Amino acid sequence: MAQKIEFWILTSTEDQASQTIKKHLLKHYDFEDYPETDESLPIWEGYHTFLLKKEKPDQTILDLVNIRLVQTDRPLIHADENLDTAQLQELYKAHFIIFASRHRSKSGIPALLTHTTGNWNDSDESGGSPNSIARSSGVLLRLAYKNLVKYENEYDLSWRVDLEVNHHGPTELSSPLIFMELGSSKEKDTHKGGAAAVGDAIINTIQDYIRFLTEKTQIKDYIRNHEKILQDDLYFYIKESLKPCKLNFSLGFGGSHYARNFSKVYDGDNTYYFSHIIPKYYIEDFSQEHLEMMISRSIEPIKSFTIDWKGVNSAQKQILIKLFDENDLKMVKTKDIK
Repeated sequence: MAQKIEFWILTSTEDQASQTIKKHLLKHYDFEDYPETDESLPIWEGYHTFLLKKEKPDQTILDLVNIRLVQTDRPLIHADENLDTAQLQELYKAHFIIFASRHRSKSGIPALLTHTTGNWNDSDESGGSPNSIARSSGVLLRLAYKNLVKYENEYDLSWRVDLEVNHHGPTELSSPLIFMELGSSKEKDTHKGGAAAVGDAIINTIQDYIRFLTEKTQIKDYIRNHEKILQDDLYFYIKESLKPCKLNFSLGFGGSHYARNFSKVYDGDNTYYFSHIIPKYYIEDFSQEHLEMMISRSIEPIKSFTIDWKGVNSAQKQILIKLFDENDLKMVKTKDIK
């Protein structure tokens, strides 16, 4: 029997918003508590796992993917802490992970947010490793943002929806990952409408991603022909299969923590997908090694480099232009994307 793609929704007992999202998922979706006699993945980090058994409206998605709800006692940003490479590979067997998380900001403005992770300097105070970024998917990130916008509207929240730059940990997992967050204050951690919006957005992001793969690749045949789906083999297949596509798989540069000019791109009717975004305040130290890391840690074939032109100063522009010219890379400005 062929293996399916493993898509995990990771929650933490340390995170109240994460627990509120989990409660919504268990109440409104047909997740089955896996008994300890099941051999696939009954226990993870000391907790029973839950597997989605029935899907609305398209049951055929579950022929290709296991959507699994898992839990840890670790803080989510420290999910890779004190684990070597072998331990990480043994523990995290998912092909993709969405972290259901809280968000905090000084303003405390109610918001739904998404981003991937990474540290652009020598600091690891917020988890992950210094000068390291997670493996990511621009397609998954765009779908997450679009679904948060959709469900913020459906639940009539009147909250902000934000796309953020790479920040905090974990960075060392082998699975592409994104965070989908409920914020931005302690009071909102238990907000049922906000948690419902994030939970529904997570499920539909996974569904939409599998649909994307079925439309743009021969993923059904790939799964059918592989009794075991290895992570690196799958990501290589996806990257190679997407090379002929007329889609703009890109990297983002500039702006502040809240990548609003990049989210404006996502609000438009275009085909841009940003797997990583680096804010303006790290560009002075941006190097060839950082650029190569962004490309290699993207599971789509990078075809362009997008700059928030108003979100970088003159010196930062020169650093980026020089690096792009040396690597013969196509540069696009966010303001020129319709």
